[in-house]
Amino acid sequence: MNVQTTYGRIVGRECRSMHGEGLEMAKTFRVMARSRTMWKTSLKYLIAFAALAAAPTPAVHAQGQFAFGGLSEDCFSHPAVAMTPYDLNIQQNQYRMTHEQVYHNTGQTGAILLYGPVRPWRAFGDGLTFSVTYKDPDGRATAGRVRAQLRHVGPSGISIIATLDSSDHAQTSNDAQVMSTLLQWSQVSANTGYFVVRVYVERTNTAVAPAAFGYNLCSAIF
Repeated sequence: MNVQTTYGRIVGRECRSMHGEGLEMAKTFRVMARSRTMWKTSLKYLIAFAALAAAPTPAVHAQGQFAFGGLSEDCFSHPAVAMTPYDLNIQQNQYRMTHEQVYHNTGQTGAILLYGPVRPWRAFGDGLTFSVTYKDPDGRATAGRVRAQLRHVGPSGISIIATLDSSDHAQTSNDAQVMSTLLQWSQVSANTGYFVVRVYVERTNTAVAPAAFGYNLCSAIF
């Protein structure tokens, strides 16, 4: 065996060795790249989870609080602008819906009647609070007022479960106010028919401008 042949075999072995080491290094880099991607993904999920945990949890709104129950699962909330007006109010162009409230159109008087639904929400405690947010500038006078009824419609007809009247609650103010009443669960335990809310916005002259903002029903402990 001459020197040239021997040298060639040595070089061949070294090249194969280097090639093997190169493959191992490439595998190592691929593993490191995958690990880095997994680490970055895990970090993103960790940051998102931390942000979610730090977010404030909606709470049950206290009686008299102007919030319509917010997004709490312990309440059912409905804005007045999403209620259905009585057909005669529509035909007579009697009302306006702007700035998240319902009120009389210019020059109109009488009663605006709105119908709203009641949907299930998380029930707990002793009963519920039925609340309406409204505006009644003449306070306890009756030139302007907002009334609300929680009703049940069933096989035996219509029953009025609760009634709210701003003339029994209102302070003389152009600001939004809240009127509420407490109900036992037994008062709304009917398992047939359905529940509905009526809201009346009334005025006898154009000098006052009552308005309805919305209503909510919230589970309550009392």
